[in-house]
Amino acid sequence: AWHQTWRTPLRQALDWLRDTLAPHYESRLGQLLRDPWEARNDYINVILNRSWESVERFLAQHAVRKLPEADTITVLKLLELQRHLMLMYTSCGWFFDELSGIETVQDIQYAGRAVELAEALFCEPIEASWLERLMQAQSNIPEYRDGAHIYQTFVKPAMVDWERVGAHYAVSSLFEEYPERTRIYGYTFDREDDQRVEAGKAKLIVGRALATSDMTREAARLSFGVLHIGDHHINGGVQLFRGEEGYRVLVQELTEAFTKADFSEAIRLLDRHFGETTYSLKSLFRDEQRKV
Repeated sequence: AWHQTWRTPLRQALDWLRDTLAPHYESRLGQLLRDPWEARNDYINVILNRSWESVERFLAQHAVRKLPEADTITVLKLLELQRHLMLMYTSCGWFFDELSGIETVQDIQYAGRAVELAEALFCEPIEASWLERLMQAQSNIPEYRDGAHIYQTFVKPAMVDWERVGAHYAVSSLFEEYPERTRIYGYTFDREDDQRVEAGKAKLIVGRALATSDMTREAARLSFGVLHIGDHHINGGVQLFRGEEGYRVLVQELTEAFTKADFSEAIRLLDRHFGETTYSLKSLFRDEQRKV
């Protein structure tokens, strides 16, 4: 009794997204590269080799001038936008009967990344209009309702911001000795400071690291504190680095509370310094959760 009528409105929603963003892409990238569409096609060479040398070769071939770092990041973000606008048409998403299947959800995730990049690049609201169109795609399963509900249920929670990336690095540092530079999925972390204190089974890590996206070269300096008091009991906080003085106070207060074995105070300090958003084993990306 299932239907496949969701396919037409989903395809129309994807086409709308592609066609809405194309002029913005062309206009913005046309200021930086000679031919935005030729550059999009040649971007495959960067996808296959994400090294900085590969990116520089690409820019030497396509850029209208020597680009500063900020413009290079913009170029890579725009090209990643186009990459995801093509990925969202991946054929397995159209092969099965149900809109909420993992293949179709993956295509919607690709589109979600394009929406995320577009709103950051063009400073225009895209998501609301996109969701209106997704709503027309009806699921066969009543609890999943439609494409907009599936987007909110499966795609939005999968989006990763700097704090979540940093939380993965911080929490997994409890269980793995990372070198000063390490690559975790699509990010490279350069550790700038790492204070560790242990007492029996309990462990505290307070640190600072520079996280860089291997895709876009965008970077953020993060500070973090993670307390492990044994078994699955982990509390941690992550935030964008706010200066040396604030970081010094964070390290001092947390280590003092920990060395006194006042774990309740250490948890309160994590809440005070990092706000109410705290992280635990659930903050790890799924494969690393299973590993730990």
